Amino acid sequence: MDENNQIQFTNLTLDSAFQKFYTVPDYQREYVWKEEQVEQLLADITEAFRANRSKDYFVGSVVVYPNGKAFELVDGQQRMTTFFILLCVLKSFYQSNGIDTGIFEQCIHGTTVDDSGRPVSLYHLELQYEDTSSCLQTISKVKFPIEDKDATGKDNLLFKAANTIYKYVLQQFPSFDNELAPFTGYVLRRVRFVQIETHDMSDALKIFETINQRGIGLTPMDLLKNMIFRCQQTMKALFLPARHLIKWGFVDLRQIIIMIIPVWRRCRACQHRSCLL
Repeated sequence: MDENNQIQFTNLTLDSAFQKFYTVPDYQREYVWKEEQVEQLLADITEAFRANRSKDYFVGSVVVYPNGKAFELVDGQQRMTTFFILLCVLKSFYQSNGIDTGIFEQCIHGTTVDDSGRPVSLYHLELQYEDTSSCLQTISKVKFPIEDKDATGKDNLLFKAANTIYKYVLQQFPSFDNELAPFTGYVLRRVRFVQIETHDMSDALKIFETINQRGIGLTPMDLLKNMIFRCQQTMKALFLPARHLIKWGFVDLRQIIIMIIPVWRRCRACQHRSCLL
């Protein structure tokens, strides 16, 4: 059986997951988690850690689509981005205590090869949406807490998440040897999730829809993006200028959806994704 037609499920810990390379593509919504969501994730992990340090803690699933050197995160980017920031913050605590940070360096960035076979250095998670491409790199190197003057623009929530994590760790684990070090080991090796991988973008988006039917409702723009990228080659050409028309106030989202739905239906009816319109 052709493996490219199969959906693969992989049980991963954080330290094994971040040996892989992930990207958050530009069609994804930006990082939207606020202090409440970040603290809730940390509190859930902390509760599991304090209840039984030897028991695994499951945090859900992510949906990925392999694209070149990296996996595109189709679903789960909010958690994966938060976990990446958590690793950066934990690394800073190890640095300040004079402890080797090699395990974190391996999870934060590494080396792979490009299409020509040449080595390239990449971060294990990279954001491709507008104006945030270098934000995680900054977080991986900056001294915490991040000053408010540095947390502006579209990367504001990312920097705020880093400060939230830093303050939480500082308050909950004041002793490095007795509390923070064991917690770090738990985070790296006991926090688990299932990675769902498919080589067909259409399948990836179907899985995404199924998972989100029972979760928090997506915004109309999220649903529109999902619909568009199901038939991406033609629809992307329509969406990118439409996004700017909405931004500049010439049309509203409802008008765009009404305009695009007939094209989308024709795309969905077509058996070959390259045979559009």
